[in-house]
Amino acid sequence: MDDDSRPSPSHGVIGVALLTVGYSLYRLITGVYSPVGKPGFVAGMGGILVAYLLVRGRLAGWIGALVLYALLLGDRLLGVAVFGPEGVPTVVVPVAVLAYLLFARDQFRVPPTDDTAADGDVPSNAD
Repeated sequence: MDDDSRPSPSHGVIGVALLTVGYSLYRLITGVYSPVGKPGFVAGMGGILVAYLLVRGRLAGWIGALVLYALLLGDRLLGVAVFGPEGVPTVVVPVAVLAYLLFARDQFRVPPTDDTAADGDVPSNAD
């Protein structure tokens, strides 16, 4: 299937994907050396997949990014509640990403499941 007709992702989507890759690499590196390592490693791999789907413009990437950044926001808010206001600046990034994702939700689509639906052709029954 040729995806040349697919529009290129906007600068905001690329920015969110790069932030996601950076966060995922951080989780991968810290997950490898952590004594409980597995959750961090899995979160890092999931973030890489989410970034790929975001750049491809898939709806699954948008949903995955919403979940990922909502969890990150919850983690940051918990950190602010426990450790005090020093962590408040770290809350800004997930809030900004979530706001952008909600604003740009129509840039993401569900991929077609049938080749005829992708081409716009109507199958013919004439033999």
